[in-house]
Amino acid sequence: GEEKEDAPAGPAHERHKTMLVSFFSIHCFEKERDMKYQCELPFKGTNKVFKAPEFVYKHLWNKHWPVVKQELYLMSFLMDPLHPTETPLGGPGGWAPHQGGGGQMGR
Repeated sequence: GEEKEDAPAGPAHERHKTMLVSFFSIHCFEKERDMKYQCELPFKGTNKVFKAPEFVYKHLWNKHWPVVKQELYLMSFLMDPLHPTETPLGGPGGWAPHQGGGGQMGR
């Protein structure tokens, strides 16, 4: 069988929560104004409903950890000031395929 990986807790959790604000907002749907909030990711075939957004965030963190972890990796990469910003192919000094054409268009 497949082992279930538990979401981390503690100080890292708080740091991660701030990185994931928009992710949590996207996956929390206000079903009834100030009363019911729904998780947009299905869990065991249904979309769970909660009384407050913070419960949806907790649910996402605890029950959808693989999806949250993937988003954390992406956010960590994008927030790293040393992450590569150019593709190795086609960038300045890089190899780019010939664009063809050669002649002038519109004649």
